Amino acid sequence: MTRNLSLRLLLGLLLCAGCSRTVPPADLLVGEPEYPLDTTGRFTYVTTHDIEAINVFMIFPYESYIVMFGHFYGGFVQVVDKESGAIVCSGIPRGRGPGELVGAEFADLNPQTGTMTIVDGDTHQILSFNIDDFIAGRFKAARKPAAPFTYQVFELDREHTLHDHLVTYVSTMYGVPDRLSVLRKDGTKTAVYNEFPIMDTVRNRNFIIYQQRRASLSPDRTKLAMGTVMQHTYFETFDIGKTHIAPRSQQLHSGPVDYSQRWPFEKCTGGFLSVYAGNELVVAATDDFTEKADRKIYNNLCVFDWDGHPIKRIRMEGCKSIPALCLDSDGRTVYAVMKADNDFYYFARTEI
Repeated sequence: MTRNLSLRLLLGLLLCAGCSRTVPPADLLVGEPEYPLDTTGRFTYVTTHDIEAINVFMIFPYESYIVMFGHFYGGFVQVVDKESGAIVCSGIPRGRGPGELVGAEFADLNPQTGTMTIVDGDTHQILSFNIDDFIAGRFKAARKPAAPFTYQVFELDREHTLHDHLVTYVSTMYGVPDRLSVLRKDGTKTAVYNEFPIMDTVRNRNFIIYQQRRASLSPDRTKLAMGTVMQHTYFETFDIGKTHIAPRSQQLHSGPVDYSQRWPFEKCTGGFLSVYAGNELVVAATDDFTEKADRKIYNNLCVFDWDGHPIKRIRMEGCKSIPALCLDSDGRTVYAVMKADNDFYYFARTEI
């Protein structure tokens, strides 16, 4: 008994040592990316009718479906047929009851287990359920409290989750949350990452920059991509495991490197409107990375590799913005919710 206890204590110390180790950030590359292929294109409409939604935040490919997450008139989740665009089912209404959400903007779908995870920022709860049960009409959600400042939770496997936190000022009640952390089901922390491309703890610029970031975990659950859409345009990639979070690349596409400089466009937004991590590539919707105070057009479909290298940019004609997109398992087909010139949202696709 004593020997087993000693072994458990030693294992616990090793785990703590591993997750408290500081991982140095990747070298920061500065400057607008140059795409080897820069061209124009158009989406093909999957359906001729528009999507009945106030907003669509994220979409995920799942078997023969596209799972949409946003503010629909029938709830927060809508499942459509991948080929026809026909609505298969929808639900999760607004409310505080079982299986309801008050306010949520970030979700994750693990294609390996079918688990969908949504963070309700208003009630500070994490809602999770099986998407197959949802489609079959057997929806039953589990709910648990979220740690302070939790923005997004990704299921790595049935025993581990990756947590992305909104890092803000030091709180006398909660302290400073980890930027990224991996937790076991029992709450044990097995990995952390607390670096930023540029550290600023005085003016807390990171809170302003990252409060609207877009993040996506690859279907194989081993890589994370993140792009920001407020003030500075950062693009970062990470290798993710049950016991490690390792930066792979980090880039500043627009905005000053020196935080002591006056921010030239404090009221404008720009950068990454949506990001989706595929197993081999990252696809994203961006603006032109220009320093125009009125930049509001996010119709650039951009492709990166996992080392952050730009591969292709397609300027999608007849499109004002791409608020949600995903890369199908074939690695070529991009499904998207796009805002057309008539200001309506449509379900569409294209090839990259």
